[in-house]
Amino acid sequence: RNRIIVRYMMEEKIPQSVNFLEFFQGSLLAIDSMKQAGMKLDVHYYDTRRSLARTRTILGDKELEDFDLFIGPFYPFNLELVSAYAREQRIPLVAPFYDELDLIRSNPYLFQVSPSVERGYREAAKLVASKHMYNIVYVRQEDSLDLEKHEYFKQLIFDGFDDYHPSDPVVFKEVVQELNRTEELIQSLSRDKKNLVIIPSSDQALASTVVSSLYFQLDKYDIEVLGSPYWTEFSTIDIRQYHKLNLVFYNSFWVDFHDPRVEKFMAKFRNHYYNEPIINTKKGANYGILGYDMSLYFLNALKIYGRRFILSLDQYQPGLVQGSYRFNRISRGGGYENTNISFYRFLPDMSIQKFEVPPLPEKTYYFRPTEDRMKRRYLNKDRANY
Repeated sequence: RNRIIVRYMMEEKIPQSVNFLEFFQGSLLAIDSMKQAGMKLDVHYYDTRRSLARTRTILGDKELEDFDLFIGPFYPFNLELVSAYAREQRIPLVAPFYDELDLIRSNPYLFQVSPSVERGYREAAKLVASKHMYNIVYVRQEDSLDLEKHEYFKQLIFDGFDDYHPSDPVVFKEVVQELNRTEELIQSLSRDKKNLVIIPSSDQALASTVVSSLYFQLDKYDIEVLGSPYWTEFSTIDIRQYHKLNLVFYNSFWVDFHDPRVEKFMAKFRNHYYNEPIINTKKGANYGILGYDMSLYFLNALKIYGRRFILSLDQYQPGLVQGSYRFNRISRGGGYENTNISFYRFLPDMSIQKFEVPPLPEKTYYFRPTEDRMKRRYLNKDRANY
């Protein structure tokens, strides 16, 4: 009941429609840019009113069959209906915020701009594997709902260890963290090695507990922390602790407001709307910038390549505000996922540095006996010290 009340009060303070309004404003700027570039556009806007019935009514309009592109809707329950329609009509559909793989597996016309959780884990696992010489501590809560995701992430990490040094021992410890007790976490740290503490969680209370505890151990231990894309939006953690702990996080849409491209976009936004886009998603994506980048990317692709632009995206890299998109088809009959994920590090001088993750070394199969995947999994677990 308390959570419902808090959510209701926040909705009264900043309605959800304000978020999408900033996305819409960014999209309008992209449309204006394409018109100035000589593109003729016939754009339609539809308000689903968060209603399945309303969405079905919109999809019943025959004129939609001649559209070249759909952007949205924003909510998953609406998106499922529109995705089925887009697949039937063979119309490219762009999903702005959806980050699961359920719909994209069955719709070859669906573009998922937000990388999936699985994709983020794959990239983060490469980073962890490259630090196989560290004392690695994996922190999670006792939450059965996320247990499958944790097992998936750990298996990717173990596979990465095997690719780096299949014969070397790796120190890997797992801590099931309670919010009011951190003794086990501190005991898992090593004085002899550098410590990498992995906290793949979106829970602000857990992150705050762990970061605060580790911060007060810096005089005894050499510590580096790997967080999740949600951490930049946490408000209860002193940002100075991130910098002291050399926090590493990964994100596809993190905004550097010192970037000249971002400054130029903000000036353009202010000139049109007399304010700035200030609202971010839980993963740190700015609604206004995302609306601009997404609309510009696909409208420009339509302008250059026509309706069959899907076949020509390999070499297509327009100048976007938040970097670039890199779409890969997830399967032969599936759609396209944005796989562009960048890594950033908080530095002690209060700056944030973007860096590249070392690529995995080529596999040396002559050192590895033939074995099926399940045997590999248990061998990897035997090599890890819990």
